[in-house]
Amino acid sequence: MDSQRKKKRTGFTIGLLFLSGGIEYAVILPTIWAYLQKLNAEPYYLGLALSAFSFAGLITGPFFGYWSDRTHRTKGSIMFANLFQIAGNFMYFVGGSKWMLLSSRLVAGVGTGAGASIFGYLTRSTTSQERSKVFAAVMACRQVGLLIGPACNLFLRLCNFHLGPFVVNKFTSPG
Repeated sequence: MDSQRKKKRTGFTIGLLFLSGGIEYAVILPTIWAYLQKLNAEPYYLGLALSAFSFAGLITGPFFGYWSDRTHRTKGSIMFANLFQIAGNFMYFVGGSKWMLLSSRLVAGVGTGAGASIFGYLTRSTTSQERSKVFAAVMACRQVGLLIGPACNLFLRLCNFHLGPFVVNKFTSPG
């Protein structure tokens, strides 16, 4: 595969990662407060749960960036970060307690730290003339995800079944 085609595919994949990251963050927004109330959480838990995701990304971003800068490889850090996102979203799906929801958002947020690796890659792989256009496109993908995420609940609110031992309903399905 020629380098220009590979660059376009990589750019498309990065766009999808940021789109899914925006959806991941925003899909819980319409239902998390009701979910926390169902688990008898105090009102301040809403703020804790929402900020835990971003806090984890804030803390882990420099580590992922350092990893990417040292190795000049981004794929490994993204795959590692995805494990945290999957684990955190599974924890949210399982739920069960206000502490589990808070922990789930913290764990899932670790994965957002890989954004530092991605921006490092984009900086290394673009010219100064194309960089702002590429960064804007990537961030636009995230913003579209933030718009789409809450809309997913139009369908997720209809969920009401069991998947083995797990309950899938309007609260757990965003996980």
